[in-house]
Amino acid sequence: MTTLHTETTAPALTPVQWLICAIAAIGFAFDSYELLMLPLIVRPALADLLGGYTQFAPYTLVIKGLEGLLVGLVAWRLTRGPTATAGGVAAAVLAILIGGAVMVGGYFVAEAFIMGLGTSAAGAEVPGNIFQVAGGLVVAIPAALLLRGLVPSRRAP
Repeated sequence: MTTLHTETTAPALTPVQWLICAIAAIGFAFDSYELLMLPLIVRPALADLLGGYTQFAPYTLVIKGLEGLLVGLVAWRLTRGPTATAGGVAAAVLAILIGGAVMVGGYFVAEAFIMGLGTSAAGAEVPGNIFQVAGGLVVAIPAALLLRGLVPSRRAP
């Protein structure tokens, strides 16, 4: 008569295997961040490249990257509770305005001083950049509120 053992235990992981798992998890985290951030940074730079504004592409890549980084950091620091509160919405608006100021100022500095177009030509672009920030604000706040309601937060309380 044969006895079948249905319960088997897996061997414990060695320290080297735990290290491999940790490195893989860190790599996955960076890949996830990269996948989320690339469309926000690369898309405007590619639009500059393909739209005939190739001289702006490197600046767009850096400026939009800084803008997104600052908006994310400021919003993360300021919103400790639910975003749907008045304080949470105000924090998100402040974060977008800070990021927008970086974008407007970054393009002004890039155009006026790095590209050598002068302050009058760079100043002529400022209203359009401010309009872009205002449009982003009008779209981002309702979208963030909607997504906050649909996607659970992973932030520790």
